[in-house]
Amino acid sequence: MKKHRFTVRHELGLTDSEVIALFAANNFQRKGLDAVISALARLAPDERPKVLVIGRGKAAPYIRQAQHAGVDQFLFFEGPVQTPERYYGAADFFVLPSRYDSFANVHLEALACGLPVITTKMAGGSEVVQEGKTGFIIERTDEISALAHALRQMIDPVLRDVMSRRAPETAAEYTLERNARETVVIYRRILKERSSLLK
Repeated sequence: MKKHRFTVRHELGLTDSEVIALFAANNFQRKGLDAVISALARLAPDERPKVLVIGRGKAAPYIRQAQHAGVDQFLFFEGPVQTPERYYGAADFFVLPSRYDSFANVHLEALACGLPVITTKMAGGSEVVQEGKTGFIIERTDEISALAHALRQMIDPVLRDVMSRRAPETAAEYTLERNARETVVIYRRILKERSSLLK
């Protein structure tokens, strides 16, 4: 994945030393892009990561919000992409402060790519993030101060490096085989409960 780091950053006019957060979603409002922009505005310029936004969504309202907040130079909108792995490879961490998510695959994808994750308890994917070890979990999307604090912490290269090394280990625990086994266990339990009711 890291092979894309230099290429994508060069295309965007970014250097290797700049800290980049990836936001990937097809519903910017539900996934909390407005909260990310508000959080950036609460940070000092040297504490702000650049935020790379990929996915389907209307960028215009968020560009206006960022311009009004004075942080538009920290946002890069790439729209829908055919090769998201290139952008995972270019980023230093992943941010998705969802208002609601059942279980988005992007959390696992980010961890598998070695990206620490910032998300909310409202996202089912937060279950795979280890608080303080592979990322940060805030209570709700509207807790802007907590989100800003998490973004500020991700600027620390030492902390980020430790989390990045742990992230793939966490993702490796969630295999298709494990999913199949646990699904079978649930179905068997349901069938057993139903059969006992019919007796």
